[in-house]
Amino acid sequence: MDNNKTPVNPIPPQPTTPPAPTPQQPVQPTPQPAPVQQPPQAKVGSHKGIMWLVGGLIIGVLALGGIYLFLNSKQAANKQSTQTDNTTTPSAIPSAQSESLDQQLNSVNVEATDSGFTSVDSDLSNL
Repeated sequence: MDNNKTPVNPIPPQPTTPPAPTPQQPVQPTPQPAPVQQPPQAKVGSHKGIMWLVGGLIIGVLALGGIYLFLNSKQAANKQSTQTDNTTTPSAIPSAQSESLDQQLNSVNVEATDSGFTSVDSDLSNL
């Protein structure tokens, strides 16, 4: 037996560790359903500006219409006053002048109205 042999050192025992986890898919939390968002409710006061605008437009249109009617009635009153000043009443016409007008009216030949159109008829027939 040989004494020159080196003694074999025994392997010291390893401390026990828990087994390493095997690689698995990472655990993801289950997604929560997204809350349904409703559009914000319109406040009653939000239409206040629109109501002021519509009211202002209505008042403006009524004011313009009133001014238009006022000016037209004023002009109509002026026309009536000038017409009454310029016209004469039938009693103011002298009798001699009315007799001459009656004679002129009686001299007009109303029955021969087609006589003025004979030249026009002949021109049209030549076309």
